[in-house]
Amino acid sequence: MKTLKKSIVLIAVMAIFSLSGYAQTNFGRRNILRFSDDVTLRQQVVDSIINESFWENEARKISQYAAHFKKEDFSEAAKQKLLSYFDRSLNENEIDEIIKHYKRLMQNDEESHKARATQQNIPFEEYYERELNILVERGVSMVQNRARRNVSIYYPRLLGWLNYQPAIPIIETVLRDSLTNENYAGSNREIFELNCKLALARMGNKYYEERCLAIYKDVEINCCNVNFYMPLNDLFYINTRNSIAQIIQYSMSEKTFMCYAPDAWIAPSPCFAKDVIILYLFFGITNYPLQFDGRDRELIMFWPEGIIALAIRSYYKEQIPKLEQWLKENAETYEINTERFY
Repeated sequence: MKTLKKSIVLIAVMAIFSLSGYAQTNFGRRNILRFSDDVTLRQQVVDSIINESFWENEARKISQYAAHFKKEDFSEAAKQKLLSYFDRSLNENEIDEIIKHYKRLMQNDEESHKARATQQNIPFEEYYERELNILVERGVSMVQNRARRNVSIYYPRLLGWLNYQPAIPIIETVLRDSLTNENYAGSNREIFELNCKLALARMGNKYYEERCLAIYKDVEINCCNVNFYMPLNDLFYINTRNSIAQIIQYSMSEKTFMCYAPDAWIAPSPCFAKDVIILYLFFGITNYPLQFDGRDRELIMFWPEGIIALAIRSYYKEQIPKLEQWLKENAETYEINTERFY
């Protein structure tokens, strides 16, 4: 029955996909990545996402598809495109747009420019070419600097997850050289630099693995914080037994946090860090024996913070001691989830 339902949904998605522009919408792309098993189609969607991701405001959309990505979705061309984005040089199309912009400006004020050419006693064509070149050079420089400031945090993270070996020397160079320029990644330098180090750790660099683990050694996981899972995802991303062992170490906390509802008249509810973290380990361990009630598994796959809501339910609280025991017995043998993009 589940297979039949999936087939019906997939047929519906493919029918909608045939409509003009559907695959260019966030909703359309997400549904294709969620339901389609057609690798060629999935790669076309991912190619379009990556092609539009030079600028940080567009690259942020990558996070909307994170739970749906499969490694085979990324063609060699997509990987190379991501790698090329570390060099913040503008492409020909963007330079052409800058040229067109300044041509329009000069045309809108053509009479004034002709008057200035006459005052300077030079042919208008010569004046026009000179002034246009000056404006374009300034415009390209301005946009180029903005591009350097807005290099996306997702480029290294994706390439590390994909284990794209040609990225290693480029990311090392970015850390060693590019980040010495205060303008490079200026809008999000801290997290971009961390993601570069995480990517190298993911691809087997033990030095950066140790450096990253040291960052998270004394982190406190406040399960009432909406972003509580971010350090956990970074450790899952590193994808080694040592990094997941750090998450297991967090789960030994006995601390309780009080979560306040938006409405002041609602009493705060307790959140047990241990319970939330033990349940969250499901995302990084493929053979984790967590049992789900109804559609809970499907829901939290795309809404990880929903773990907090599960942790207060008796169905899941009753599993905590069994899961703790399982972790002790399988500390060296559990299977790491290498496929999910965090």
